[in-house]
Amino acid sequence: HVDCCLGGFLAPFMDEAGFPLAPFDFRLPGVTSISCDHHKYGFAPKGSSCVMYSSFELRRYQFFSTSQWPGGLYGSPTITGSRPGAISAETWAAMVYHGRSGYVESTRKIITVTELITEGIRRIPGLRIVGCPQVSIVAFTSDDFNIFLFNERIEHRGWVLNALQFPSAVHLCCTLMHAKPGVAEKFIEDCRAVAEELLRDPAAAPTTSMGALYGTSQTVPDRALVGEAVHYVWEGYYTVTEPQASRA
Repeated sequence: HVDCCLGGFLAPFMDEAGFPLAPFDFRLPGVTSISCDHHKYGFAPKGSSCVMYSSFELRRYQFFSTSQWPGGLYGSPTITGSRPGAISAETWAAMVYHGRSGYVESTRKIITVTELITEGIRRIPGLRIVGCPQVSIVAFTSDDFNIFLFNERIEHRGWVLNALQFPSAVHLCCTLMHAKPGVAEKFIEDCRAVAEELLRDPAAAPTTSMGALYGTSQTVPDRALVGEAVHYVWEGYYTVTEPQASRA
């Protein structure tokens, strides 16, 4: 299975956009299914996704049906059952509106700005690119200061990055917004300014709960305990307490 949920509307168009990418799809004999989210780079409403199979035989395992239901025969193409048709219609409209040429052009802009930001981050003292960005994600860390504190301070400047673990890092998901004139340059400028601040005080630690959480959770050797803690958080969200009787 190829999880192409994030880059499903970028990777297929990279060759046409001028950025050759190694085969990752059904051209490879071992690939049997590919998932893709339309609501990301397909510019469709949130909640629109699809899964594709290399054969009709494999697709049959996705379907569900029962002939024993008192209400009659029941069949569903997915285990989720009823779904709003409006999202499917809006997704179709988005794909028709942009078309293949539109997705090729958006891919060209996004990959171009991703490479620009990657090179800009690579030249900033104190920051180090993680891996080799090939599509739209730029991940980076620091060997000189706490990267989660960097994340806090860059957020104060209006940028939202995602914190990562194993290794401790952050990443930026580049979009058409970053391809607008001056945006990428401003991001690189702010990253350089924050890195310079932290190089002057490398012992500083994160001050927010999120920064502390990502920093400490990685040190727990039993990952099952960490997962259990996440379950407790969700239990708290879904637990409804009885309202106290109002006082007269």
